[in-house]
Amino acid sequence: MSDILKEGEIFGQYRVNRLLGRGGMGEVYEVEHRVLGTLHALKLLSDEVLDREELLDYFKNEGRVMAQLKHPGIVSVDEFGETDGHYWLRMELVEGIPTTTGAHLFTLHDYMWHQGGRLEEAEVAECMKQFLKAIGFAHERGVVHRDLKPANILLDLEDGMKISDFGLVKIAGEEWRRTRIAMSFSAKRRPTSSEAQRTAPEVMGTFEYMSPEQKQGYADPRSDLYSVGLIGFQMLTGKERPSVKPPSRIIAGIHHEWDDWIAMALENDPDERFQTAKKMLEALPDIATKVPVSVASGGVLPPAKNPSATPPRKFFKQTQRASTHEVDSGIEEDDIPMPMPRKRVRKRPSQEDIQSSGKKKGGILQWVIILLLVFDGGYAIFLMTQDQSSTPEVVVVDETPNTPQPNVEPEVNPPATAVQPPVNDVNTNMPTEGNDWSIPLSSFDFKWLDSGSVRIGSDPSEAGHDPKEAPAKYIILSKGFWMGTTEVSVGQFREFVETQNHNTTAEKGFPLLSGENWQPIESANWSNTLADQEDLPVVGVSWEDAAAFCAWLTAKERQAGRLQDELTYQLPSEAEWEYACRGEDPWGHPFGLAGEELENQVANYNHVINGTEQISAFDPLNGIYAMHGNVFEWCRGWYSNDYANLQMIDPEGPPSGDHRPMRGGGWRSPALECRAAYRRGANPNHADDQTGFRVALTWLDE
Repeated sequence: MSDILKEGEIFGQYRVNRLLGRGGMGEVYEVEHRVLGTLHALKLLSDEVLDREELLDYFKNEGRVMAQLKHPGIVSVDEFGETDGHYWLRMELVEGIPTTTGAHLFTLHDYMWHQGGRLEEAEVAECMKQFLKAIGFAHERGVVHRDLKPANILLDLEDGMKISDFGLVKIAGEEWRRTRIAMSFSAKRRPTSSEAQRTAPEVMGTFEYMSPEQKQGYADPRSDLYSVGLIGFQMLTGKERPSVKPPSRIIAGIHHEWDDWIAMALENDPDERFQTAKKMLEALPDIATKVPVSVASGGVLPPAKNPSATPPRKFFKQTQRASTHEVDSGIEEDDIPMPMPRKRVRKRPSQEDIQSSGKKKGGILQWVIILLLVFDGGYAIFLMTQDQSSTPEVVVVDETPNTPQPNVEPEVNPPATAVQPPVNDVNTNMPTEGNDWSIPLSSFDFKWLDSGSVRIGSDPSEAGHDPKEAPAKYIILSKGFWMGTTEVSVGQFREFVETQNHNTTAEKGFPLLSGENWQPIESANWSNTLADQEDLPVVGVSWEDAAAFCAWLTAKERQAGRLQDELTYQLPSEAEWEYACRGEDPWGHPFGLAGEELENQVANYNHVINGTEQISAFDPLNGIYAMHGNVFEWCRGWYSNDYANLQMIDPEGPPSGDHRPMRGGGWRSPALECRAAYRRGANPNHADDQTGFRVALTWLDE
């Protein structure tokens, strides 16, 4: 394979110094910035990879996630670009650690080999501490590496160990979801050959370091911890694979607590392993109080091949330029993507589970994940220039007025037994991934949205920015979903109320407030407040009412045979709502697909109409109506005051709280409250005359 670039070649704003490493899908070079004089590692995709356009899109999504993993124990990536038809990402240059012979050791694999195959237990403990802190940081942000091995751990004089090559990071779940859908059809018909090909679990990563469940096509953070445990065992004993002998019987004098630590890390059942990197870190043996134990014959420390090597510790401060030693770039030739559940694995899949999902199609690479390309917040932010005059300030979530409350208990989550859907003729027509969906014999239409990435929130430079929209960050939605094309109408809500004999919170005595002054509207409820037409959006409904409607619709459609067990109708999450609002333009404009300024053709806002407008009266954006203005829309989950602790992958908000979120702005709202990022929340029983909801069709949590 010939080099993509040559030593001394000018590549855009960089001068190529040397080739660092090569893999089946690309190359890594040391480059120098021609103006700044700074050194970097530049990772390039090979020309062969560019034949698969979907790979580049996937890399960009992954890169947006990895740009947020700023940790001294993780190799940083800060720029992505294209030069002369070559796509690349820029990483920090990790120069390895020197030896007295002048050579450099770049990876943990190099260092272990140099030290004779194993390390002293004090070094093992130090390496494990650094390693677990870094991978724990990634796990807390929803990222699973799935390819941890000594060759992917780089060594640095200042920062110690650095995890690299997150190219197999778990964010995709579409193939796994297709498996579930195919299985749900199995009772009715056999899948077609094309469906069977798509449903077979595929394995991705380095087989030798995989957990049992990952070898069968499933992975979660505990799968990474299994790999950590295996690396620790190898560092400690010099053996490739565990045996019936515990570490203390293989190597003389090491702490006996390593035995339990390694055994727990390498449990076949992920439920029996360490559940978090933090727990694994806390359980590391205290080497300062080690107790020597007897070992079997032959448990003698092998001699180091070169004892003069500098170990990978933070306190080594020597500085030397890297040698011309080439290292593994981590760009794998046979990294095959696989379907995976979003939540952690509860138990290992049985052989029956594996067989039911179809047979593997051996030796065929349907698509390959090689590396990640990163934007460092590289989307332009367009400032709004429109008039910011508005009606009296709208009260936001945590400042909701203390209005009188009746002495009744609201229904937070209506039980499933309370839903009594009518028994309809069974219709085998069901939602299918990748296609829009309309509920037969109804006015419910849903737009299919593919999985992907979006940057949610806003920066301080955006007009109308509020701290509760910060920090802006990229998130990943690992599964596609369907978004209701319109807000729920008066007529649709009426069917629910009449068939279920549902009393809304306002009808139970809670006040229905005016969004003008936040004062109760006397004798108001959903049926007499802006409800003179059946195709107006319903208002005066609380979050509890909206959730009850979704439960009814789910039961109704399941009863009719039009809904797979894996799907449910529910309110969209805030992330799903903003993803739908921004569409394929994930960051360019404050109003998402609506552009830099809001126009009357797409939104009802700022008293343009003194009340609500019909649910499909305005121009749709990406097939969805009225994401801006008309009525605020309830979202599922709990409301948080900012995004500081927001999960990166499939975020749902905090686990508990006092308020529920709402998005989109209402018919009274100034334009700035109709931005894609604008958010507020209220008590679950809050109802007012400019808040309604729309429904999403999503996957049930596993």
